[in-house]
Amino acid sequence: MPKKILLIVNFHSGTGKARTILPDVIETLSKKDIIPTVYLTKNKESTIATAKAAVDEYDAIVAIGGDGTLSEVVNGVMDAENNIPIGYIPTGSTNDMARSLGIPSNPKEGAEAIAAMEPKKYDIGKFNERYFTYIAATGAFTKVSYATKQSLKNALGHLAYVLEGIKSVSEIEKIRVTGSTDKGSFDGEYLFCSISNATSVGGVIHLSPGTVLFNDGLFELCLIASPENGQDLMQLVGDIMQSNFENKLITIKQISKAVLTVPSAKGWTLDGEDGGKQTTVAFSVPVKKLLLLTGSKKITGGN
Repeated sequence: MPKKILLIVNFHSGTGKARTILPDVIETLSKKDIIPTVYLTKNKESTIATAKAAVDEYDAIVAIGGDGTLSEVVNGVMDAENNIPIGYIPTGSTNDMARSLGIPSNPKEGAEAIAAMEPKKYDIGKFNERYFTYIAATGAFTKVSYATKQSLKNALGHLAYVLEGIKSVSEIEKIRVTGSTDKGSFDGEYLFCSISNATSVGGVIHLSPGTVLFNDGLFELCLIASPENGQDLMQLVGDIMQSNFENKLITIKQISKAVLTVPSAKGWTLDGEDGGKQTTVAFSVPVKKLLLLTGSKKITGGN
């Protein structure tokens, strides 16, 4: 019996690549005895609602767009009572999650992996009442993903994020963060604080693949303390660019839950999108896991 898959497509992600690859994706799926239906995104709310309703009507949902589009689809599925697999064909500017997981950038290869219908479990995070797929962060670099002009992203790609990230380090104010986690508590002044399940964050911070397991029930908490002088700041920037996390100002620990508080509301980013200003953030890893359709060998385990 043919499988029914809903394609949720964002024509506005990145350079608009989704518009050009969609025919190939549909053809590839159709040849695998799959019936694809296309939904073009309108806004965040309607995308989430569409994904939530699709859980009871389709065998799988595929997000074709950037990390933000995928995040909206995930929020819809997580809000639903049932669970179905999700596929992802990245067409955004940086595609951090796809890079971390080894999801094919070639649309035909991605469609082939989806058509195999072999889901793998992947942990997502809960940020207060919202869900995120790979990153929640505040401080330096966090405004980069959604504040960098689209024209700059299109022209320079990851270099744009690096340039904007370095600029934000020199301008960002210190943030007092108090945290209580299942691996201990902390309190200090930081330039950056993130909770992630990815090896690439904003195209600027790169964690070692060996330290990140995608379905172990743990996320990586990354804290970058405030430098005391210009020399420490220069060393910190250099170490970040070289992915050297032995710097005394950098702390990385694996957690499954946390409550973070700041004295006044600070802006957060969720999956590269504006996550709003928050004074308190309750983080957890839901028991319900994402069933991800991908040909990646970086995620172990099936359904």
